[in-house]
Amino acid sequence: ARRFENPPDGGWGWVVVASCFISTSLTHGVQKSFGVFFVEFIDYFDESRSRTAWINSIMYGVSLFIGPLAVALSARFSSRSVVMVGGLICGVGMLGMLAQDITHLYVTVGFVTGVGSGIAYTLTNAEVGRYFDKRRAFAAGIGVCGSGASFILAPLFQ
Repeated sequence: ARRFENPPDGGWGWVVVASCFISTSLTHGVQKSFGVFFVEFIDYFDESRSRTAWINSIMYGVSLFIGPLAVALSARFSSRSVVMVGGLICGVGMLGMLAQDITHLYVTVGFVTGVGSGIAYTLTNAEVGRYFDKRRAFAAGIGVCGSGASFILAPLFQ
């Protein structure tokens, strides 16, 4: 991982903030817009609300618990490459929306997408801290605003 004695507080750091914003809005956008898919999954799979809700619960849980592994991987490899792999994993997991059984959604959308989004979310936020010192809180705030901005995306999925 790249370390700075004195973080540059700008320059390429703002590109990192923009990527954090986009990554956060995409990963949390999927998780927060799950309500749009929820009703369709109940109807399509003819399952109970509680069994259907497990899909998003697994995705959230896995994405939060994967953080330490993501940080360990970024110490071994570059954060940039680990985030890109996380994005690919997330995309592969989203292909699970084509599943024919709800248990397949637990694995693909729940677990696989959770792993990918957790890796991307954790490391993009950590990278912002490496590029800023004086403006760290401001930069981190802009980065995580992607989570709130993702609410705008939910109606677009309907």
